[in-house]
Amino acid sequence: MHHVKIEKGLINMQAMQKISYAKLNSKQKEARNSYHLMAQLADCGFESHRLHNDYQGADIVALSMNGETLRIQLKGRPTVSKEYLGKGLMMAFPAQTGSEDFVLVDHDSLAEWWMGENESESWVHRGAYSAKTPTAAMRDWIEKNNLLPA
Repeated sequence: MHHVKIEKGLINMQAMQKISYAKLNSKQKEARNSYHLMAQLADCGFESHRLHNDYQGADIVALSMNGETLRIQLKGRPTVSKEYLGKGLMMAFPAQTGSEDFVLVDHDSLAEWWMGENESESWVHRGAYSAKTPTAAMRDWIEKNNLLPA
């Protein structure tokens, strides 16, 4: 243990360690994911802001140095929803569960491709669909349409 002296005594401090993604609760995962995504966007010249409330489906707004604005819905895995159709949203999710690398794709393009592949019962009855484990065809589509560099 490291001891750090402050004015009114000693505080015991341990060296920081990364925590397992699986140990985080859903709010902690969302916060972690948003910061990793915003770091990737910063590397691409975007300044990003996490919104405290969804704004017409957007969790994050990213502004590029050349004036481009992205409205991004962040999820923990590939997801499409009828609620997001026609809103000009991008969909972001980890490249793999717990990954620090993210995928950024146009939501409506993903929804159109996905429903062309498989119009699920979930899409028909609940208006949304997500995949815990993307199929090989989805991984191929994502690789071709991901706006973030690998």
